[in-house]
Parts: sequence; structure tokens; C-alpha cells
Amino acid sequence: MARFRVFLVLGMILQCCGPSAQADTPPLNLNPTALRATLQQSYRDQGVKAMLATVRSGGQDIISLAQGESMTGVEASLDQCVRIGGVSQTYMGTLLMLLVERGDLKLDDKISKWLPELLRSQDITVEMLMQSTSGYKDYIKNEVFLKALLREPFARFTRDELISFAVQAGELDFEPGTQSHYAHTNLVVLGKLLEKATGKSMAQLYRELLLDPLRLERTGYSSTAALPEPVLHAFGDDREIYEEVTYWDPSWAADSGPLYAPIGEVARWARVHGRGELLTAESQARLIARPAVAPTHGAYYACGFVVSNGWYFFNPNFNGYLGTCAYHPGLDVTIVVYATNNPTTTSATNPAFQTAKELSAQIAPQQPLAP
Repeated sequence: MARFRVFLVLGMILQCCGPSAQADTPPLNLNPTALRATLQQSYRDQGVKAMLATVRSGGQDIISLAQGESMTGVEASLDQCVRIGGVSQTYMGTLLMLLVERGDLKLDDKISKWLPELLRSQDITVEMLMQSTSGYKDYIKNEVFLKALLREPFARFTRDELISFAVQAGELDFEPGTQSHYAHTNLVVLGKLLEKATGKSMAQLYRELLLDPLRLERTGYSSTAALPEPVLHAFGDDREIYEEVTYWDPSWAADSGPLYAPIGEVARWARVHGRGELLTAESQARLIARPAVAPTHGAYYACGFVVSNGWYFFNPNFNGYLGTCAYHPGLDVTIVVYATNNPTTTSATNPAFQTAKELSAQIAPQQPLAP
């Protein structure tokens, strides 16, 4: 039976990651030849169709490598765009904090201020949405939604339709602010709220506050199936057959994964995000803070990303794109890997994440991405 690969299982991520390591670390192992060998071996071991990867230290490229084929007879290349999936949420977290800084809203505002019609809106804050502590059910787990998506993957969904799948039972998974449990619904609600609060579309907000100031010229917001060329083509077997899924409509994810980019620009962003270059120190501290209801030790979900062992990362599995974007502010190391499926890809885990873990263990053995 084919695995439905389009959603993120953050619970698995949090279980696999141990407690944070201490700051004292030996010199980094950043030999380009050795890292290239690791990437080549991992590409063979993972059995993927294509793999794009980059490792950077202090913002400088150490190794960037494209392996495999985008399509039959078309080589993968580093200038090809990918749908970055849940890594988009790191951009959204910073965007939210910028809007807070300029006074458009507050993190402790109740969402009823803008969305009074939503279930329990008077009990849920803006910050609860970003930290996934609102209690909203994940519409991805709604069987009616899943059947509709797989029956017609080119169909478009509106935010309101997605939210309706999450709230139709008229109850939350848990009381607001009492647990931390990832749900795509939170990001969809937050996207709708930010548009109401600012009077601008999310595409405009990303462009004006993040992409243009950072000159991320090939990073874009896509609410349609269209992607700019060149693009790394993606494949999957979610419908029991191996097929191209590059142009499946991404509206099912809405604000939980709307961005596309070449991996070089993703790596540039990861460092800006991890260093808090766009935010005040206070805002950056709030962005990376452990939610009060999260476990007191080990990995946790912050504002749009996982924090574990000193790394800030996300490893999406989105419409055939298998990715990992990781940055360690103490080491000032960035690792970005994206891969696509072969018919024989059988790994139960994200092959890009496996590769990123191998790279991190080689670079900093005492502070690997997931010990």
C-alpha cells in the first residue's frame, strides 16, 4: 500500500531527537572532498531519483552537489527550484515577528479580534497558532479530505474549506495552550488572520518584508500548480502508481508550505533566520523559545521549526519533494538537502533527513542533527 507522503509527522521527529548538546565543541570537519564522498554514498544508499545538497560554514559554500535526474534524460542541477514545503514556516515565523514589531498585532492577541467566527477563537492567541498549541485538529487527518485530495490532486482548496475539515466536529483536540501538537490547520488560520490584520495578501507580505529586502530573487509564493523554470521534477506513488507529482496543486497545504526556491537561496535564508538578522534580540528570543507546554528537555517545536541539539530545522515531505533545512547558530553551519523519489525508493524515513544527519555527524560529531 502506498504511503501518503504529503504531510509532516513532527511527533516522529521529536521522538528521535535527544537533548541539546553543550557549546564546547572541537573544530569542525569541513573537508569538501570528504563531504562530497558522503553525499555521493548517501545518494546511492537512499536510492532516490535526484538529490540536491549544499553545506555552508559562516555563509560560505563548502560543497554544493546535484546528483541524478530531474526527469529521464534531464540532469538535476543546483539552479532548479523545488517546493520547499514546511520549511516555509520558518519564513512565516520571522514574518509574524516583524509584523509584531511594527505593531500590526500582538502575540497574545486573541484571534477572535480578526476571526470571531472560528471555533473557540476567543480562547486562542496568535502565538498559539504559530507554536501549534491551539488545540485545532489537523485537517490532514480528515478522511474525507484525504480521499478528495487523492481522487483529484489537481483540485484547488480554499483556506475556508481546509479549516472546515478541521473544525467540523465542533471540538478541539485539547484545551488551548495545554499541549503542543503540530497541525497544518494552525498555519492556515494564521495566514488568513495576517491578511485580515494587514490588509495585504501573504504573497505581498513575503515579498515586501522578506524576499525583496534579502534579494531572494528566485524564491516565490505559489498558491497554484505553476512553478518557474528550471524546476526539479518530483514523483510519488501516493495513488498506488508511480507518477509525476510536480504540478499537483499545492493549495491543499495553503500557508503551511507555499514557497518555492533553489536550494542556494534556502541556505541563505536559513542563516538569516537562525541568526535573527531581521529581528530584534527580543523577537528572536521569542521566535526560538520553548513553549511552556512543551517537554522541558529534548527537542521541541518552536515558531515554525524544530529545535534539537542546537540545530534549527524542518524536514518536509511535500508533493514528492523530500527535504531538510538545518542551521546551527553555535556552529554557524547550514545544511540543505532536497531529494525526489524513484519507483524503488523504499525508505520509511525522509532520505534527505538521513543524508543531512550523516553530514552533520561528519561535520560536528559531538553535535549531530539527530543523535
